[in-house]
Amino acid sequence: MLMSIDHLSSISLRGDKMKQIIIDWGWFYDVFQCPDYIVDDIQNYEAQFYQWLENKDNDHGYWGAYPQAEAGIPDPYLPRDPNGQDFVCWGVEALIDWLNKYAINRDNDEKVVLTEFQFDDRDILQKMVDSGIVRIYG
Repeated sequence: MLMSIDHLSSISLRGDKMKQIIIDWGWFYDVFQCPDYIVDDIQNYEAQFYQWLENKDNDHGYWGAYPQAEAGIPDPYLPRDPNGQDFVCWGVEALIDWLNKYAINRDNDEKVVLTEFQFDDRDILQKMVDSGIVRIYG
């Protein structure tokens, strides 16, 4: 059940140092809470995350292969990576895990936490955005 907009915008696990971020997937939304310094520089953290995510040297578990490639069926429209990695498939948990592992200041115990998973109410989304909660796109 989705919390009310008033409740969502006032959540704080560690005093006033936490803010909400919405990931807009186009058909549903996830909300997570993280330290202010991450929210205030989210575009930089997003760029670093995507760089890490798309680096073929990272065996992070979010790589996928098209079924025909898995079956060994050649397809000239689907270029095959030598490592069998055709695309990246990720969800909010990948970003949260990355932020907790690589972006969180190790001197404190703040953690990025998922607060709402796959809600689809556009009215609540708009109220959240209007209230100042940052929205990024997945």
